[in-house]
Amino acid sequence: MIDKNKYFKFYASCIPVQGINRGVIYDLQRGSFYFVPNSIINVLNENENEKLINLYNKYSSQEKLIDKYLDYLIENELIFLTNEPSHFIQLNTGFKSPFLIDTLILEIDTVQSSIINLLENIDLLGCINLVLIVKEVHNHKNIEFIIDACKFSKIEIINVLAKYNDAISNELLAIRYENLRLRYVTLFEADKGEKLNDEFITKTTLNLKNLLTKRIYGYGDFTLNIKAYTESLNYNLFFNRKIYIDSEGNIKHYFTENVSYGNIKKDKIRDVILSDNFQELWKINKDKVEICCECEFRYICPDNRIPNGINKDNQYVNNSICNYDPKTNQWKI
Repeated sequence: MIDKNKYFKFYASCIPVQGINRGVIYDLQRGSFYFVPNSIINVLNENENEKLINLYNKYSSQEKLIDKYLDYLIENELIFLTNEPSHFIQLNTGFKSPFLIDTLILEIDTVQSSIINLLENIDLLGCINLVLIVKEVHNHKNIEFIIDACKFSKIEIINVLAKYNDAISNELLAIRYENLRLRYVTLFEADKGEKLNDEFITKTTLNLKNLLTKRIYGYGDFTLNIKAYTESLNYNLFFNRKIYIDSEGNIKHYFTENVSYGNIKKDKIRDVILSDNFQELWKINKDKVEICCECEFRYICPDNRIPNGINKDNQYVNNSICNYDPKTNQWKI
């Protein structure tokens, strides 16, 4: 029986979000979410600072519906009842990072002095994640050389995407024994898909383009945690603090981008990253993108499509269609 003399509060890590067709409550602490009607979220937002008795009086004709959803939310520990609502603080949604970049994606089919210099000074950028890409089978030896170049850095995780050959698995295992920061290896264009060596190595028949194309195919592709949510309120969840350097040294946001913002052979990478031109994409969160701004998953979505224009409503637009349609709540795959 619900005590109507109490107030209700959302747990700080439980965030109600309205979409165009339905609402959802993110449980950021547990990495889960719960669907609710937009009308229920409206009722909750408008009455969170009032006693439940006032809510029931206001919606007396819908008492059974209110009972149903309050029971549901309490049972799933999304809200709680209290006599002292002012004693509980809201989630701090400010987002700051001590790092200029988090992730560097680096093509290493050619290893030039500019790449070595970059890696030997990588701590100046604060990078903690390094992704190495090897497109050709005869360039696998570069992996060990590159990892050795940044062995004294503060990089925490190194992942490798490399074209498959028969010998590479044993080679990478040997490298891993000496470099525990090497976490995962994905071998693309393999003869079959399988996981090896306690899932340290994954073989896939996909090519590199398909592997790097981060599209949203289902609920499991969303990123549900407090850090991602607070970041997504102001930044693009996929591109923020991420750079891609191709085999020619061109500095880009990602492999799909046709333009270059500089080149590590002649430009200071820090100056490129700090430029307004480069950081524009970082600041395009989903609230600024057509259709995405109406999606209930907009604050947990790491979709990597790069907007390519602005519509009459001053919203950014994508040139491809997402696999999820927030207007129908249906997946297109």
